[in-house]
Amino acid sequence: MSEAIVVAGARSNAGKTSLASWIVGNLPGRVAAIKTSISEGHEDIQVTADPAVTHKTGKDTQQLAAAGATPAVLLRASPADLEEALGEALSESAGADYLVVEGNRVLPHLHPELAIFLDAPGEEKPSAAEARDFCHLTVNGEQLRRLVEGEDNLAFSVAGASMSCRRAHLVARAFGAASRAVGDKFTAEGVKLRECQLGCF
Repeated sequence: MSEAIVVAGARSNAGKTSLASWIVGNLPGRVAAIKTSISEGHEDIQVTADPAVTHKTGKDTQQLAAAGATPAVLLRASPADLEEALGEALSESAGADYLVVEGNRVLPHLHPELAIFLDAPGEEKPSAAEARDFCHLTVNGEQLRRLVEGEDNLAFSVAGASMSCRRAHLVARAFGAASRAVGDKFTAEGVKLRECQLGCF
């Protein structure tokens, strides 16, 4: 079973695909990615990993594929069809070591090992408030810039007062950071690591 990471966000065009692609590029092994588009306007389910669709220049899936996602999957569905569509997309992604999913509405259905909320000024999507509550980390616009430009791979804030050791290791892999550096950041932010093996951090 793939370890799943979801990138959610406050609004459209906040940079979710840039963050998701950066994470794809950091993770070892085979990484699959799913780009979701959930709207009442989508009357039919569309789930595809066909490169003729997903690798088109300018598409978010093309950016995910360029970062190394194999496959990059496009999921379009209405909210009512999301669970069925997600099942199809997960089948397309089977066998990957990691799965990176971009989208807010998948969180109640997927229960990922790590969820990251990309904050941005402006009017929030209706799905943003619920998504924020599911997330373990927050990244704002300036932090995103520092991440993707290679200035600081610890540019994130932790939501909550504790985190499991397993999730902390996944944070380190997703952000391309040393476990010790992540542990030091959690300590500085007052985050307690739990279920931790001796010496991991």
